[in-house]
Amino acid sequence: MVDNLASLAAVIGDSSTAALTFNDPFVAREILKSLNNQPHIVAACTYDKNGRPFASYHRNPAQKGLVFPAAQPDGYEFGDNRLAMFRHIDLKGEKLGAIYIQSDLEELADRLRQYVSITVVVLLVSLLAGLALSSRLQRLVSEPILKLAATAKAVSSHKNYSVRALKTGEDELGQLIDGFNEMLGQIQARDAALQTAHDHLERRVEERTRELQQEIAERRRAEEGLRQQVTRISLLNSITRAIADRQDLESVVHVVLRQLEDNLPIDFGSVYLFDPRTQTITDAGRGGNQRAARPDPVLFGNGVPIELTGLQACLRGETISFADTADGGFAIQQKLSALSLRSAIAVPLMVENELFGILLAARRAASAFSAGESEFLRMLSEQVALAAHQARLHAQLRRAYDELRQTQKAVMQEERLRALGQMASGIAHDINNALCVAEPQQAIPQTVAEHQDGRRRHRAYCFAHAGILSAPGQTGRGHRGRFERIGRRGHRPDAPALARHAAVARDHGGNGDAL
Repeated sequence: MVDNLASLAAVIGDSSTAALTFNDPFVAREILKSLNNQPHIVAACTYDKNGRPFASYHRNPAQKGLVFPAAQPDGYEFGDNRLAMFRHIDLKGEKLGAIYIQSDLEELADRLRQYVSITVVVLLVSLLAGLALSSRLQRLVSEPILKLAATAKAVSSHKNYSVRALKTGEDELGQLIDGFNEMLGQIQARDAALQTAHDHLERRVEERTRELQQEIAERRRAEEGLRQQVTRISLLNSITRAIADRQDLESVVHVVLRQLEDNLPIDFGSVYLFDPRTQTITDAGRGGNQRAARPDPVLFGNGVPIELTGLQACLRGETISFADTADGGFAIQQKLSALSLRSAIAVPLMVENELFGILLAARRAASAFSAGESEFLRMLSEQVALAAHQARLHAQLRRAYDELRQTQKAVMQEERLRALGQMASGIAHDINNALCVAEPQQAIPQTVAEHQDGRRRHRAYCFAHAGILSAPGQTGRGHRGRFERIGRRGHRPDAPALARHAAVARDHGGNGDAL
């Protein structure tokens, strides 16, 4: 049966070489239709050289949906009521494809029936003589077939392809059993290969899933980092614009700390100014978020030596970071820990490579400042240092300008007084000359009481006429004419005293205090 099927496959394959060579499926199907003369052929298929089905044949049109197996090496196998054979098709040593033919086992059944009939006839003729022989033939023929059938049923029911049929001889039944066992071995190997491929595919899927999850997580972290960087740059620009027009240091510090508390955010912020002469720091401004431990926390007062604070590294332009203030022994760590501020960062404010001040930011959580936030505070410190330095220079310039105005005002006042004294001295000199010419020999006897009384009247007279000397728009000549008119009207008892007062004013260099 196998040989007949092999011969038939060889004939069909040789006939299909032309169709495969010229890629003509129609001719190949017509050749396969010639199998209609073989009643035991159930199906057949021609494969091209790539192993793809080229043409097919089905004895029963209802089985046209049958899926043919993949092309295999030359050989045959027995299945459930079927015998399948693969054979290659070549032309002059070149492989063109393969032929697959599936036959039922009706021929084998017919042969078995013939054997049984002959046996029955022989048994009927030789019943008495062949009773022992028939019993033995029963064991040699029927029992292996029954066992093979039971094995096939067990394999079909339990899908256990490791079961093998027991071979009892080298006859056709032995070959059948060998073919059956080989078929089971191939199915088992194929099933194991499929399971291995399935397991490998599952592992690959799991590995790829993990890789995709890692890529997604990294991408999200990158996007989050980029978003935070954009936010920090926007905050830096906002703070820079806010402090650009500020002219006083207190306002600059207030704006910076308020922006950091609202947008970074931080729980506490402070700015300290450094005095290089005394090596001390002074609190220039601080801010405390509502979540801070105290409403107005104070770390250091004014004039605190920097070596007592733990911020000496800022003198070298280094940023100081405290991941957990509870683990440190510096004064600033102890003070921050007492305020329930677990992490902090101190950024130096450098101007021309010299320490100008220190920006301190703190949070209540430990290790709360990332590397990106530290870099942001470092960049912000450059802008804050520049703005604070400009504010200090503006304040110093304003104080110098105010002092200059006060000095100028005092100088102008002194010049006015000096001019007033010189004018009074000139007027008194003119009056004295007039009096000396009018009465050169006149003697004025006075007692001590009269002299004192004259001095009192002279002083009252000068105070009464002080407006004449300080009145705007009047020149020395006008005052001198007035006093001359007073002298011409007659002798006044206090005229000598007035002359003496003018002489005293002249002797004092025109100082306004003489009047």
